[in-house]
Amino acid sequence: MRPLFAFVLLIFSVGAFPQTLEEIVVTAKKRTQSIQDVGMSVGVMLDEDIDQALQGGIDVLGLANRLPSLHIESSNGRLAPRFYVRGIGNVDFDLNASQPISFIYDDVILENPAAKSFPLFDIERLELLRGPQGTLFGRNTTGGILKFDSKKPTSQSSSEFRVSLGARNHLRADVAYNRPLTDSDANFRIALMANTMGDWIDNRTPGREVSDALGGFEDYAFRLLFEFQPTGATDVLLNLHGRMLDGTPTIFYANAIRPGSNEFVDGFGRDKVSLDAFDQHFQESRQLGLFATIKHKLEDISLISITGIHSVLRQISRGDVDGGYGSVFGGIFPSGPGPGIPFDAQTADALDDHLQITQEFRLEGKFGLRHWLVGFYAFREDLEIETFNFDTVFAPHTQNGYVNQVQETNAYALFGTIDLVSGTDWTVSSGLRLSADSKKFTAFRTQSPLSFLGIGGIGPISVNPSDTVVTWDVSAETEVLPNVNGYARVAKGHRAPSIQGRLLFQDTVSVGDTESSLSLEAGAKAMLLENRLRLHASVYNYRVDDFQITKIGGAANVNELINVAKLLGSGAEIEFDWLVNESWSVTGGMSVNLTELSDSDLSVNGCGSANLLSGCTVTDPQLPSGEYLIDGNSLYNSPERIMNLSVRYVKPTNIGNIELATDWAIRSSLRFTLYESLEYKDDGAVEGGARIGIEFTNTRHRVSFYVRNILDDESMIGSIDFNNLTSMLNAPRTWGIEYRHASRKE
Repeated sequence: MRPLFAFVLLIFSVGAFPQTLEEIVVTAKKRTQSIQDVGMSVGVMLDEDIDQALQGGIDVLGLANRLPSLHIESSNGRLAPRFYVRGIGNVDFDLNASQPISFIYDDVILENPAAKSFPLFDIERLELLRGPQGTLFGRNTTGGILKFDSKKPTSQSSSEFRVSLGARNHLRADVAYNRPLTDSDANFRIALMANTMGDWIDNRTPGREVSDALGGFEDYAFRLLFEFQPTGATDVLLNLHGRMLDGTPTIFYANAIRPGSNEFVDGFGRDKVSLDAFDQHFQESRQLGLFATIKHKLEDISLISITGIHSVLRQISRGDVDGGYGSVFGGIFPSGPGPGIPFDAQTADALDDHLQITQEFRLEGKFGLRHWLVGFYAFREDLEIETFNFDTVFAPHTQNGYVNQVQETNAYALFGTIDLVSGTDWTVSSGLRLSADSKKFTAFRTQSPLSFLGIGGIGPISVNPSDTVVTWDVSAETEVLPNVNGYARVAKGHRAPSIQGRLLFQDTVSVGDTESSLSLEAGAKAMLLENRLRLHASVYNYRVDDFQITKIGGAANVNELINVAKLLGSGAEIEFDWLVNESWSVTGGMSVNLTELSDSDLSVNGCGSANLLSGCTVTDPQLPSGEYLIDGNSLYNSPERIMNLSVRYVKPTNIGNIELATDWAIRSSLRFTLYESLEYKDDGAVEGGARIGIEFTNTRHRVSFYVRNILDDESMIGSIDFNNLTSMLNAPRTWGIEYRHASRKE
């Protein structure tokens, strides 16, 4: 605490100067507000910071731990990221999985895990809304929301071009072009992204050695925005966007962990694997969407319509999940790396015929100083998922398992908010939402990987869960001191019934009943040092009843969705922006997130490798049935502490402005399983980046050199526990050079 105390003293010791921080405007309550006036915990990243975190070909995972209480991970490569806010999240990797954190892109919720991977480019702002958002944003927001807003068309002609070249043959090019089509009532913006990397991981399977066999990708995306005014009172914004990805899925490293510890085995490295199916590793995604936002003003009332159509036209990801070659179970030697692979596992998931349609209507206005809003929301999603299993031992790459899942989801809601009190001293707001959800689900298996044990097809198995739920929130804000606002918020959220229907190694479809959360939060937002220091702090406590959680892998190698009696959480967040002087600016934050599973009867299988070649060491109490009690454990993938810091220095010279910047994200230990073990956890991670560049005088040309993961931190981000001590890793150090040019006609 001493360094932090000294840092605070330093902040208040700096003298005054003319510059002040720019106001941050957010839409956390579906209206434009200063972040200082929003009575909830909201974290923000702006375009420059987002671009810096994603340099070197990094996808949305690069934003992990960049804001207090935010963690992101994936076991699906550049597809299907999973988000955790204040510890709440779900590790389920199925393409049908629901998450308690919603992902909103240009005011439209993208619900399917595959849709949440849409690339980030030409982004204006990220808003992290912490805590339940059940009133305005509805279903599946018990933990919070990530809300991304792209740059919109303007009435000024402008263009932006960025290209970077880096390690491992990385190339990224971004182009944005903005132009008014008429004098004042129509504007057009197009943004394009190309992001590619060469293969850099060697395959070292004996007899099949290949250099640079894996790790590369090609990712292309576009966004076309057209804004016009058919009448003086009506604004229309059309958003056509698409994505095409071809690349490598997540790389699994077999027997990477030393038994009895969570340290890597001797000789381990991210740049080498030993896979018998490396040439069958591939990942493809095709997405297309159209959003339409219409705003019509009727005197003091505005009518807003937001229509969203988004389709994952085709997505498939195939990987060697056992992370090695051969199979001791199959009697095929050699097997490895390490002590061997108990049994081979190569699977593929494909998402077909996916279509999501959303429609929101809302009326909003003011009674004097009091804002009000009422709305209707409809959601429809149809999808089909195919899961394949392949033999890599007896008949290499031959399909020996097939499961099909079909689901239709319908959700409807009525919602409203109002400022009950609004004045110079207090603002008290309240909201209410009535939500109705239903799903129709059918799954069947026509081929079983365990057919040699006499296990065959099963199904079709159908389930149709539904529920109607009321959620609400109440918040109050007031100025407690000059330039210091205090707030308190109580909110209830819910996650609709969910379904887990992967039948490759199980014969049942599991359903998670509705979970509901109740959160209490209090905080303060201050502008200090003559508006050069923005300081936010919050504390919170929540309870989630019937928390939906997925038991994955383990000795039974199944995915089962269950309800935990209670998930308890508490913590605190602090974040700041400090304009030190004309040259220096500092941004940072820290969070403490404590979670606890509370269910005295809650037990799970231990690791599948416990009694095989390379076992893990489970430290939870074991029942006579062989399962382990996990009551009182924290939630998986929930770091207790997150810290982030960004420092930027700008120095004017005769040839231009020289910029030096560095940013750091630090998290504490992670556990990857519901049970506690010595192996399946990571002690912590540090990801830092640096950039040095120059923007030439009287031009808009900028050249910079960057480094990401500057310390080359090697940390686990996940594990597979049903076969051997398999791990997944973070991205290695990368570097590159970037050129940017921006032009604008006044």
